[in-house]
Amino acid sequence: MSMCNVLGVLGDSEDQARATLNAAIALADAENARLTLVKTCDCGRAYVWITPFAYGGAYVPPPVDSPAEAARLLARVAEFVPGTISLTTLVLGPDTQRALVRLLHAGNYGAVVADKQLLSHCRRLRRELLREGIREVPVTLRLPEDPDTDTLAPQFGSSGVTKVDGGISAAAIP
Repeated sequence: MSMCNVLGVLGDSEDQARATLNAAIALADAENARLTLVKTCDCGRAYVWITPFAYGGAYVPPPVDSPAEAARLLARVAEFVPGTISLTTLVLGPDTQRALVRLLHAGNYGAVVADKQLLSHCRRLRRELLREGIREVPVTLRLPEDPDTDTLAPQFGSSGVTKVDGGISAAAIP
């Protein structure tokens, strides 16, 4: 099966983003496809609570990931993509699931490479992937002492090794 576009969804964790990046690059290179990297923006959640005797409180956290910070991260990550792969970068809005579904409708993607937890928690996204016939490539982060892990690029000097559940393995970029 030949795909024309691979979508890599970089999450909030730095190690997971590196693992996803490596897996997306490996898949795009193997399939001779264009690569679209997107970064999620987490605005944090506000909490309100009430205690006995009518005392309460509220917590409004600062934005964890601003769109400007996500754009800077994507610019840094783009340096690691080989020049032989066409690259597009996008910053997603705060509602990751809705933004990804909208992006899938707009583009012609053959695979989505993302964190295994993101794919397992977004039921609407999984239904859309199944409906459109888009391949899911979940990425899990493994510890270096796992005996069944192999690396794609040992020259990067990785601090951790990743295993992708789609048959592609990659090492983390420093």
